[in-house]
Amino acid sequence: MRTRHPALAALGICALAASASAVAAPAAHAVEPSTGRLEILLDASGSMADPAGDGHSKIHDARQALTTMIDGMQDSTQVGMRVYGATAPPGKDTRQACSDSQQVVPVQPLDRAALKSAVKRYSPKGQTPTAYALQQAAKDLGTTGQRSIVLVSDGESTCSPDPCDTAKELAAKGIDLRVDVVGFKVGDKARKQLSCIASATGGKYFPASDTTGLTEALETTRTRAAQPFSISGKKITGTPTSSGAPEIGAGRWTDTVPADGETAKYYHLKHTMPNSDFLIGITSRPKVEDSQLQLSVSTADGTSCGSVWPMSIGFGKSSRDLLTGSLSTAATYSWKAACHTDDLILKIEQTNWGDDASGTPMQLSVIETPEPTNSSILKGDDRSTSATWQPMPTQDPQGTSVGGTGLSTATRLTPGTSTNLELIPGELKFFKVSATWGQQVQAVATAEQNPAYKTSSIREFNVDILSPVGGMASATSVDGMPKGDLGTLSHQRLLDDDGARVAATTVPIRLRNRTSYSDRAVGSSVAGDYYVVVGLSTTTSGTDTVRTPLKVDLQVATTGRPGQDAPRFAAGEGVRPGTGAAATDTSTSPVPPTSGSTGSRSSTAPSSSNSGGSTSTAPASSAGSVRAVGTEAGGVPVADDSGHTNWPLVGGLSGGAALLAIVGAGAAMALRRR
Repeated sequence: MRTRHPALAALGICALAASASAVAAPAAHAVEPSTGRLEILLDASGSMADPAGDGHSKIHDARQALTTMIDGMQDSTQVGMRVYGATAPPGKDTRQACSDSQQVVPVQPLDRAALKSAVKRYSPKGQTPTAYALQQAAKDLGTTGQRSIVLVSDGESTCSPDPCDTAKELAAKGIDLRVDVVGFKVGDKARKQLSCIASATGGKYFPASDTTGLTEALETTRTRAAQPFSISGKKITGTPTSSGAPEIGAGRWTDTVPADGETAKYYHLKHTMPNSDFLIGITSRPKVEDSQLQLSVSTADGTSCGSVWPMSIGFGKSSRDLLTGSLSTAATYSWKAACHTDDLILKIEQTNWGDDASGTPMQLSVIETPEPTNSSILKGDDRSTSATWQPMPTQDPQGTSVGGTGLSTATRLTPGTSTNLELIPGELKFFKVSATWGQQVQAVATAEQNPAYKTSSIREFNVDILSPVGGMASATSVDGMPKGDLGTLSHQRLLDDDGARVAATTVPIRLRNRTSYSDRAVGSSVAGDYYVVVGLSTTTSGTDTVRTPLKVDLQVATTGRPGQDAPRFAAGEGVRPGTGAAATDTSTSPVPPTSGSTGSRSSTAPSSSNSGGSTSTAPASSAGSVRAVGTEAGGVPVADDSGHTNWPLVGGLSGGAALLAIVGAGAAMALRRR
């Protein structure tokens, strides 16, 4: 049995989930669509005709809840429906009975009439071939992009194989498929089986004992299905020992979480520049609410170069599905010369805290930074973990933004602007802001007064800033933070019908932050795209029947002196966010480079939707084709040998995906390194 980490239990962490960050991929990888595909999978076995205990049958209540779910879907949703156990006569588990499943509505842009008609025809009859139905539903959804299944069942499977084993097989194949399961008035044995299906695919299990509970559960799964989450990068497979481990470098890579227990995955990190260090981020979607990984880096002879414990945390119970963290091989280890010269070994393992997340897809993001030529003036003792709030400039309205549903679809905002957005309970919206050396990123989010959100309901309204490589970058201690109606603002506040206002800022972006003891300060050690995440949690029960959109005004700014304390690099060297491909960006409103700034850049990727996402069409390049970029005095970018200024590389990052979650400051300090 897995146990909670004693340090975490003692600290009583209050966590906030968010997602963020981006580095260029080692090979061109298209960004996943901003809307995923969903199939509703309905149990039509004979037991669904049984009484629900409210004067109606289970099938009656299911039809009612499904109709509510369909009415609340966005018009852009790609959705279909499949039933099982609906045609074969009840009785023995014959071949016919155990392959009794039909797709009654194909996966297509939302057709409410077709779905509602299928729901009315949906009636109980036969056996429960859950495993077969899962296999067929996975085929219905295709082989690419974010795919979700919402399985509604009232009992355990009556056919072989065990559907839990089928779900594990789908996950083991690397299929990007999540199954959220609603168990309607089920017994202990069925609950265990259905929970296993959800856990094995990164989904969640929702128990429902009556019509209200079933409706709430389906509303929650609908919201989750409308928020596709994806990772991107070159696929690799870590080895169980350091011998023969795959080599990774600057860029994005994908693998799966190692098995629980005494197992681990290993990777080799090779320096490509003298005295360089690595900033490494991990992002994943855990299969369970509470899970924890440990990342550690060492030399071949065992010299430690850093360790960190990313955790699974989130906005409210039903959204606790992000895991992220980052570490720098320079942080507090700069005196260990071997960490800057020798080949390094990255080890990823699960701790004994929380629940097993093995097999979950994960993304590794790596940035390599050489020793700057002006290090003598950059290596100050200032590794402050606190920030000073700077006056926000007058905000220019940028209109209404849909906001991204993850890192790869984050909507770009121009610093010094404000935008309007809408949130529903359990939802996160992602935005990105370009910032350079010497600047700090600030954000203020104001939620409207809305009577739908009663004072007695406990929901958290949050804003946070994530680093370009994953991990929290919001400072925990801020001098001069603005005042609100309830005192000094913070990054989170309980929402009530009077609204709420929250704020967050990073410390100034400086290369020397990489040697800080604080993960948050380390997150502000590179110029590039920083991610502002706004979220609204569900109630403490994990479900929420309020679907009224909450209107929010978001203001972002970059303050400070652009280019201050900018590092300089030798000719042919520079911050390397990726190898082998041009940078992939997902911005919709390009930000032109600022004079003297090494962090601003302009987008070259065409927008594919108004949600802030775009798909890069940059062709793949051979490994090592990305050119290093040097800087002149003051941090002004130098053109590469093609004659064009390589803004993405100068900033140290490019768009892409890496997700993030946020742990309380005390936990970050307690768990930072061994």
